[in-house]
Amino acid sequence: MRPLVWTQFAIGALIVGAMAVPVWAQSATDKPTADQSETPTTVTTVTPIPVAVDPPPAPPNPAVLTGMNWVERPTGQDFARNYPHDAIRNNIEGRVVLDCLVGADGRLSCAVISENPPGHGFGDASLRISREFRAARKTVDGRS
Repeated sequence: MRPLVWTQFAIGALIVGAMAVPVWAQSATDKPTADQSETPTTVTTVTPIPVAVDPPPAPPNPAVLTGMNWVERPTGQDFARNYPHDAIRNNIEGRVVLDCLVGADGRLSCAVISENPPGHGFGDASLRISREFRAARKTVDGRS
């Protein structure tokens, strides 16, 4: 949006500037005489010309695996064992977003992207539980 507005402004300024005569280019004979009015008789309105600005290209999409076959998954007991003890005592729920890579052996290697609320151990707990997952070598549709 800003490039379009700036472009319109710049084009409008160029058009207005081209129509005006610079002071240094005016001669002494260009000064109005006593019988000429010094008030302008014509007002020109310049309408900016819309210029299309192409958006920048989107970054390439990373490979996202769907249809995973899990060879090993954590149980409810695994989740309960890894839940932060402080959060259990204070009845606090949390949400964590992990960015994970699936290794050749099917194990996950993860990093915490976001943790809410911070400081209660949900990120560390999520990293621990992520080690309990192991994926099959191929997805449901046969991709490696």
